[in-house]
Amino acid sequence: MSIRFYRSMLGIAIPVALQNIVSSSVNLLDTFMIGQLGEVEIAGVGIANRIFFVMALILFGINSGSGIFYSQFWGRRDGANLKKILGLTLGMGVVVSGVFFLLAFIFPEFLIGLYSRDLKVVEAGAGYLRIVSLGYVVTSVSFALSMALRSIGVTTPSLVNSVISLLVNCGLNYLLIFGKLGFPEMGVQGAAIGTLVARFVEVIFFIGVIYIRRYPLLGRFEEYWRYSRRFIRKYLDTATPVMVNELFWGVGMTIHTVVFARMGVETMAALNMSKSLEGIIYVAFIGLSSASVVLVGSSIGRGDTEEALEAGKRIFKATLILGGLNCLIVLSVIEVFLSYYNVSLEVKEISRAMLRYYSVLCALRGSATVCLTGIMRSGGDTKFGMWADLLTLWGLSVPLTVYGGLYLGLSPRVVYLLSKTDVVAKFIIGSRRLYSGRWIKNLVEDLE
Repeated sequence: MSIRFYRSMLGIAIPVALQNIVSSSVNLLDTFMIGQLGEVEIAGVGIANRIFFVMALILFGINSGSGIFYSQFWGRRDGANLKKILGLTLGMGVVVSGVFFLLAFIFPEFLIGLYSRDLKVVEAGAGYLRIVSLGYVVTSVSFALSMALRSIGVTTPSLVNSVISLLVNCGLNYLLIFGKLGFPEMGVQGAAIGTLVARFVEVIFFIGVIYIRRYPLLGRFEEYWRYSRRFIRKYLDTATPVMVNELFWGVGMTIHTVVFARMGVETMAALNMSKSLEGIIYVAFIGLSSASVVLVGSSIGRGDTEEALEAGKRIFKATLILGGLNCLIVLSVIEVFLSYYNVSLEVKEISRAMLRYYSVLCALRGSATVCLTGIMRSGGDTKFGMWADLLTLWGLSVPLTVYGGLYLGLSPRVVYLLSKTDVVAKFIIGSRRLYSGRWIKNLVEDLE
C-alpha cells in the first residue's frame, strides 16, 4: 500500500515538477539573456513579469478551485461534469486575462511606473510588457487545459509542451535579442516576441493533444456549458475563496515588489535574480501539491475519507524531506548561478544574501504551501486556507516589509527576511489543521 502510494505520488509529482522547471525556465531564460544587457533591462523585464505574475495568480486561483472538482469528479469517473468545470474555468479565465491584456497593452508605462520611478526602467519594461500582453488570453486557455489534464493524472503532455515552448523561446531569444543570423538586434523587445510566440505554441499543442488522444475532457461545444444554477453556486462557494486568496496574495506580493523597487535599481535587480532561482527550486513543491490534488481529491470523490487523510499526512512528510534537500541544492549552486550575470558586485552580494536566507526557509515555506494550497484545497477546505494565508500575510509580512523598507530604511537583506515572516505561522497553522482531519469535505457527492 505504502510503496504503491509513493509510486503514484512520484508518478504525478515528478512530471509536474519537471514541467514547472521548464516553464519557469522561460522567464529565467529571459532574465539570463537580458542580464547580458544590464541592470536597467533586468529590472524593467522583472517588473513587467510581475504584472504577468498577478494575472497568473488569479488564473491559478480559478484553476485551483476547478482542480478540486476535477479530482473529485474524476474519483467517480464522471466525464460529463469534468467538461462542465472546464467550460466554467475557460470562461472566467478569458475574462480575467482579457482585462489584463487591455490594461497592459494600452497603459504599460503607467503599470511599470507603479513599481519604479526610474524612467529608463519604465521604458524598458513598458516595451516588453506591451508585446507579451498579446499572449495573455491564450495563456489563460493553456492554464485551464494544463490544470484539467493534471487533475485527472495526465501529466506527460504538459511536460512535453513546456519543453517545446522553452526551445522555441530560447531560439527566438538568441536570434532577436542579440541580432544573430541576419535578424535585427531588438534587445528587450526581442525577448518579448520570443515569449509571445512560445505562448501560442503551447495552446496549439494542448488543443491538438486533447483532440488526438481523445481525453475525457474532449466533447461537443454545448457540453461545456450545460450546468444548472445549483452547480454554479456549489462551484462558486468552493472556488471563490481560492480566487480571493490568490488575488490578495498577489496584491501582497506586488506590494513587496514595490517596496524593493523603491529601494533602488540594484535591490530590484538582485531580487529578480534570486526569484528566478527560487522559482526553479520551488517547483518540486508544486509537483507534490499537484499530486495531493489528484490522490487526495480522488480518494474523497470515491468516499474514502480515511485514505484521503493518510495520503495527506504522507505527502506532508515528503515535503519536509524535500525541503531539506532543496536547502542543500540552493547553497551549493549560488556562486555558479551568480557568475552568469553581468551586474555589479553590490547586486550580486544582495542576491547572495537573499538566496542564503531562502535556503533556510525553503522547507517551512514549501510544506506550508503544499498543506494549505494542495492537500486542504483538494479536500474542499478552501475558506480555512484563505484565512490562514491572508491573515499571516497581511498581519505580518506586508506591514513589516513596508515599514522596514520604506520608513526605517533597513538594508535589503533585512527587508527580505521581514517579507518572509508569515512562513513560520503558516507552517504551524497548516500542520495542525492537517492532522485534525477537519479539512475533508466531499463536494460532489450529490452534485450532478
